[in-house]
Amino acid sequence: MGLYHAARGISAVSIAIGIMAILFPNSVADFFGLAIEPGQALGWGEIGALYGGNFIGLGLVGVYATRRGLAEGPLLLAAIGVVWVSIAGGRLLVMLMRASQASSPFGWASFVLEVAVGLCFLAAARTAPLDLR
Repeated sequence: MGLYHAARGISAVSIAIGIMAILFPNSVADFFGLAIEPGQALGWGEIGALYGGNFIGLGLVGVYATRRGLAEGPLLLAAIGVVWVSIAGGRLLVMLMRASQASSPFGWASFVLEVAVGLCFLAAARTAPLDLR
């Protein structure tokens, strides 16, 4: 049941990060090394959508998926895991194709974290307690 609890905890953190991205988009942009150009509203929307809405959505689905007695829980957790591994894969491809511009210690750390989170969700889906399947 440990991985199931880990998936729920990661989901809660994801929701918190998403809320922070919506409330404090400048701080989130600075943390990730992004710049929002003055007079360009698109940057604000992208921070809100990608780091806000996406993280909140993944987190809410993760919390919902770990409810006791939800037969679809493991399938939902697996889907979240696939999304995180896909995010990591996209990051890896960009870093390998544009190593001089995209590769950095922060980028590699993000890649490792994304893979770990994805694998945690995939493992949680496979090891769901019998009363949760």
